[in-house]
Order: sequence, then C-alpha cells, then structure tokens
Amino acid sequence: TIEPPNHAGGSASSSSRRPYRNPTPVGPYMSATARIGTVAFEVEGVHPHDVGQYIDAQGIAIRVGHHCAQPVHRHFGVYASNRASLGVYNTMDDVHALLDAVAGVRPFFGVGGTRAE
Repeated sequence: TIEPPNHAGGSASSSSRRPYRNPTPVGPYMSATARIGTVAFEVEGVHPHDVGQYIDAQGIAIRVGHHCAQPVHRHFGVYASNRASLGVYNTMDDVHALLDAVAGVRPFFGVGGTRAE
C-alpha cells in the first residue's frame, strides 16, 4: 500500500515514537494531515551545516541552507535550516532512522541530549 507522503511520514515526524525536544520545526504548526512530505527544522545549538554533515555520516541525505527562502528564514529568526523530504518510497524505518540520527546530533557536538527527560 502506498500512502500519500503527508500521511506516511508527516505524522511520524510530527509525533514520533519517542518524545523529542529537538528538532524544532521551522514554520507554522500544522496537523500531520495538513503537512506535506517536507519539513524544515533546526537543532538548537548546532549550525545547520554541522547537522547536515552529521546526518550524512549516518547515511541519510537532507538539505541544509536557506532553501531559496531567505525572507522566510528572516521572518522566523533563523539564518538557515535543515530540510528532510519524504516520498512514496520512504518507509517508517526511514523516518525512525532520521529521528534517531537527529537525536545523536546534540550529544555528538557536546551540546546536550535531545530526548525529553
């Protein structure tokens, strides 16, 4: 069964199997059914390019930078962000692998844990 990307990954990335303090989504809050298969986020205390490099080393591709949306980034008070994109080919295992990789970013850079206590 192929589910639309906003249902296949959107709900998992919005409310994963574990509570996360980070990443912080960039943009307005939307319910999982209103989101599309991309989500821009930042990890507090770690530059987006460092986040991208760490996640890449885990074998996961994301995009980093201003995504041709510098005015939007200024509006939300961030210089750059990370962006993950999900499609019909992604599985829940892919979503969980991304969330696990993101959970390792802050400890790797010595900024602290990412999971809620």
